[in-house]
Amino acid sequence: MALKALKCPNCEANIQVDDDRDFGFCSYCGAQVQVREVVEVRYSGEIQLKESDDFEKQLEDGDAYLKMEDYHKAEQILYRVINKYPGRAEGYEMLLRAITRDGRVFIKENYDRVMKLADKMMAVASPEQKDACERMYQSICEGFEVGIEEQKRENALRKVGRLNKMQKENLIICVVAVLAFVACVFFMKGSLWYFPLMVVLGTVAVLSAFTVLVCKVRKVILLKKGNK
Repeated sequence: MALKALKCPNCEANIQVDDDRDFGFCSYCGAQVQVREVVEVRYSGEIQLKESDDFEKQLEDGDAYLKMEDYHKAEQILYRVINKYPGRAEGYEMLLRAITRDGRVFIKENYDRVMKLADKMMAVASPEQKDACERMYQSICEGFEVGIEEQKRENALRKVGRLNKMQKENLIICVVAVLAFVACVFFMKGSLWYFPLMVVLGTVAVLSAFTVLVCKVRKVILLKKGNK
């Protein structure tokens, strides 16, 4: 404990008080004497995170949605990240993961968007990040090369499926038209409707048969393209 020499603000007497306390009392008049200066600090408004803390927090949010495979929500968060922090390669890297579904989905419609983001990632990557970013960039390029070819094959197979359905439908129409044509020959000959009906049935049979042939040729072409 140490004593501090002060002057009483009331009677102006010289006094000594304990400097461990905030307040003391004058031994002559009993007035309260302030020993230490008390500063009251009040806060108002919001406490802002440091830029680095805010960046890390948003990345953590994006990573959490990636782990849950909620890629749409992850994209929304990470687009905000790269717009707010365009000079941080980590934001682009995670956004590319979200768009490509962690490197599993590479479709033609996303190619331009993904490659622009990959170029920006490479442009802002630090020397320590260059190797990892280059590996990811190469993986994206290879992924699109394989993914677009796979998409072409899937599209070709879907078209083949539609052609199979069309071929089957027109084959049935053709058979029915031929049977109706034969029936007309035997049972409606001499009738007023004989000639018009024969023309209609013959036309339907020919057109449906031609459609079946076209579908078959198109299937062969599509399957050859898909196997290349």
